[in-house]
Amino acid sequence: MAGIRFIDRNSESNGSNSHRQKNNINAYYRVKLFDGLLLHRRNEEYCDLRLQTDDGTIIATHKIVLAAGCPYFYSMFKGFKENNKSLINIREVDTTSLQLLIDYIYTGEIMISDQNVLDLMPAASMLQLDSVKDACVKFLQDDLNPSNCLGIRKFANFYDDRELLRSSEEYIKKYFREVVEEKEFLSLTSKEVIELISHDNINVPFEEIVFECVYKWVKYEFSCRYDSLPALMEHVRLPLVPIEYLLTNVLEDPLFKKCYYYVTEAINYHKMKENVDFSNSAIRITPRKSYALQKVILVMSLPSEINGMLVTHWYYPTINVWQSAPKIQNCHRLSILTVVKNQYIFSLGREGTPIQVLDFTSQSSNWKLIPDMLVDRVDYGVGVLDNCIYVIGGFNDSGILSSVELFDITTQEWRMISDMSHIREFLGVGVLNNLVYTVGGFTGTSVLRSVEYYNPSLDIWTEVATMSTCRMGASVAVLDGKLYAVGGYDLIDILKCAESYEPSAGVWTSIADMHLPRFCAGVFALDGFLHVLGGKNRSGTLNSKEIYNPKTNTWSLEVLPNSDITICNGLVVEMVPNFKINPWKHSQSL
Repeated sequence: MAGIRFIDRNSESNGSNSHRQKNNINAYYRVKLFDGLLLHRRNEEYCDLRLQTDDGTIIATHKIVLAAGCPYFYSMFKGFKENNKSLINIREVDTTSLQLLIDYIYTGEIMISDQNVLDLMPAASMLQLDSVKDACVKFLQDDLNPSNCLGIRKFANFYDDRELLRSSEEYIKKYFREVVEEKEFLSLTSKEVIELISHDNINVPFEEIVFECVYKWVKYEFSCRYDSLPALMEHVRLPLVPIEYLLTNVLEDPLFKKCYYYVTEAINYHKMKENVDFSNSAIRITPRKSYALQKVILVMSLPSEINGMLVTHWYYPTINVWQSAPKIQNCHRLSILTVVKNQYIFSLGREGTPIQVLDFTSQSSNWKLIPDMLVDRVDYGVGVLDNCIYVIGGFNDSGILSSVELFDITTQEWRMISDMSHIREFLGVGVLNNLVYTVGGFTGTSVLRSVEYYNPSLDIWTEVATMSTCRMGASVAVLDGKLYAVGGYDLIDILKCAESYEPSAGVWTSIADMHLPRFCAGVFALDGFLHVLGGKNRSGTLNSKEIYNPKTNTWSLEVLPNSDITICNGLVVEMVPNFKINPWKHSQSL
């Protein structure tokens, strides 16, 4: 109103002549404005442009909104004759996708689904709506699975989307075994199969998987694919397949008469590798990169001995596959396996059986004897710290033991260390923060809840908080800075409960129960999860494994691929290319 004077108090006080200002922002105005524009468009009010798709559908809109919100239309209106047109044909764009994208220009919102993403992404790309295209790529990346990844890769390649192509190819390589078992794989061309199997870093633990997927692809449409077999076999690294497998599954199969050269090459490689020049076959005798990256489990099981040898197995947890491992001579079926420096596997026997070691990085698969322990003992616990094997507690003719000894692999000698505070047999052992923990156990009359750790720098044992449950024969492992005690027996029941100990908090915390009670099960930590294999309960031998996810505090239950094994120990080792193992019951029937 005229005559009203606003006084700036700060100006008067400091003598300034500046005027007071305040920027007022209405947070809802823009939303309301675009809601109004969208309503006008849907009612076809004030619309000065109509877009027509290939099927004749007409979409009314406002030219100024399209120019402001879409680089494609801005360029069209600014530099082309369409600027003066009221009707523009939009070719090769799905009508539903165009309607969604026009709505997006008005609202900034769009619904992406399985039904529209494959049409929406190329349409968004054409209209240069990069935010929508990126959202479609993210949607497809999140949806990658073995049944659709080959199709998504083909889609990404067709539309030249580098990011989606890269992520789909990485997924295919990582989950190669699952991908080639899907029907989508069987629809590939021979050129696409060659492209797939020629990669050096597809994730396969052994070359038989590549051979078998080629075999299956050819057999699917045999009459028109048989001629492609030699070209395919050129990229199968058949010399890396064990000789037993070659003789059993390849040599006598008439299918491979057409490519007998590759079969002969593989057999000669096994028989005469030191006397034959294989320079022309360099790629086929070179292990794939994934071989060296495989984490596998050496499993000790509880069947009766076979001809004085205990059968052990390699287990690939990510693909649920077994292979035979070197047999252990003169070994008791209740021996304990442990690994040192990811190179030496030790078998610690009982009842007079020797202690043996296998260097699984060498070409030899022979076990070698090492000196016996200083104290006869059975039902003891074993842990590894700083290249030393700790053998803890147990039982002998004098009773249940508190004594502890260690084997130093550097000096190849045993020595006694301080005794535990308690006598223990059937105890669990875990190594955490350079300390050796003993968990629970049996005293001959009672089951223990107590836990103590050994500090090698001080040669003393220290007790910590007790568990909430008494346990003997519990599975003990370390994962992400916590000590886990899983299952076991309390003289009344075989347990499915579990708990974890965090040293910084100094307390045991109960976690979710397993699906099944388990006693003397194998346990190991791998890739952020806790794996518990086999074991026994009142129903007998268990042929299943459970995997604990600490982020969700949940267990998943999976059936193991062979029911003839009672697992009592499992060791995580890094597989190395020059360590030869023989296949065992992993192949699909050919």
